[in-house]
Amino acid sequence: MERAHTDHLPEGLVSGILNERRDVYNPVYFYGDPCAAAELTDRLARAYALKFPGRKTVRVRGADFVRDMIRCMREDSLREFETRFCHAELLVMEDIEALAGNEFAMQVFYGLFDRIYEAGGQIVATGLHAPADIPALEDRVRTQLLGGVICRVG
Repeated sequence: MERAHTDHLPEGLVSGILNERRDVYNPVYFYGDPCAAAELTDRLARAYALKFPGRKTVRVRGADFVRDMIRCMREDSLREFETRFCHAELLVMEDIEALAGNEFAMQVFYGLFDRIYEAGGQIVATGLHAPADIPALEDRVRTQLLGGVICRVG
């Protein structure tokens, strides 16, 4: 795990992602100021979509992920839910803490993370706290996130 705290690093990470440096910058986890993280991920998602127009980019807030997952479970359409995410070449999960404490949501995210990562996709996540400082985050999800670059923003 590389843990960094510089003002230039977040922009460097975005640039690295746009230059397809998945071997170094995958996953990337931004934590701290939620407004700064949202602005950064918004710029990243927009720039990625412009640079790679044929690639699937998925940006979702953790609370929306959980809400949509529960809705799809009730409607017996969980496969539709997973399909929406599993072919992403860039997955941006904002506010990962919203999944913490929900075992099924973390199980689904863990599986999606693995599928996207193994297929060569890029994963970016954000939260208020570093993954190591989110006690309700499942250990295997924490380990996935800690396997990349952790960067404080704001």
